[in-house]
Amino acid sequence: MGRKLSFDQLCRLRRLRKARRLWKKQPLFAYLYMSIEYPGYSYQEFLDDLRRRSKPKKRQVKNDMFRYGRYARIRSLINRYERSENPDDALAAMRLVKVLRKPYRVLIRIGKEYIEYRFESFILIDDIESLCSSLQKCTTEKQADEIVTAFRKAHRGV
Repeated sequence: MGRKLSFDQLCRLRRLRKARRLWKKQPLFAYLYMSIEYPGYSYQEFLDDLRRRSKPKKRQVKNDMFRYGRYARIRSLINRYERSENPDDALAAMRLVKVLRKPYRVLIRIGKEYIEYRFESFILIDDIESLCSSLQKCTTEKQADEIVTAFRKAHRGV
C-alpha cells in the first residue's frame, strides 16, 4: 500500500495541496488565508508550495512522414551525408523531400511508345525501383500491364 510518510511529511503535503487548491479558487487571497491558518508561513514558502515538483510530460510529436515510401531512403541519405559529408547525398535527400508525398510516376518505353504508370507514395522506393528494373525487360505492352497488375495486387493495402 505504498510507503508510509512521517507526520511532518504529511503535514507538509497537506499544506502544499491546500495552497494549490486555494490558489486555483482565489489567487488574490490565497496567501492571506494560508498565513492565517499556518502562523510563521512566509511568502517564499507559499511560492515554493505552488511550484511544480516534476517536469511537465513531453508530448511525443507525431511524425507521419515515416509512412511514405521515400522516407527511409531520405534518412539513409542523411545518415550517409553525416558520415562522409558528401554533398551529393544531401542534394539527393533534398530532391526526395520535395517529392515525398507525391505519387510515383513510372515511365517505360516499349518500341517507340512511352507508357506511364502512377503508384501511391506509400509504397517503398526499393519496391518501385525493382518494378522499374523488371519493366525495362518488357518487350510488349501486355507484359508490362501484367507485371504492373501483379505489383498493384501485391501492394494493395499499402
